[in-house]
Amino acid sequence: MCDQLQAFKNANQKKEEEENPSGNDVNLSNANPNPKVFLQTFKAKLLSSDKEKTVRVLCDTGSPKSYILKNIAEEIKHPVSREETIKHSLFGGVSTKECKHNFYRIKLKQLNGNCNFEVLDQAVICENL
Repeated sequence: MCDQLQAFKNANQKKEEEENPSGNDVNLSNANPNPKVFLQTFKAKLLSSDKEKTVRVLCDTGSPKSYILKNIAEEIKHPVSREETIKHSLFGGVSTKECKHNFYRIKLKQLNGNCNFEVLDQAVICENL
């Protein structure tokens, strides 16, 4: 009986390896047949030493970091506070290649006052909203 159990386990393992040869499962928890996703946004003034630009802020509470569009940071000539190489971990266990990001200490102005944030530059943050 134990011999049959071991043979059964081996057959199942071989079948799993054939179905998933890399041995890596991909988590598709973010796969959604509904293409509409609602994200919190607000408008604010992005302040630089001599410029002010109205921007839309996207609130992603699931992200440990904040980002600014690279072209916006360049447009207002915001000073870079530092540079860092980062490898991003995305949904489904996918990781990006290491890439360099500029860090900026930005100031946002809203109706009730100012806030300071540290953000990384990114060419594209999300697709059309």
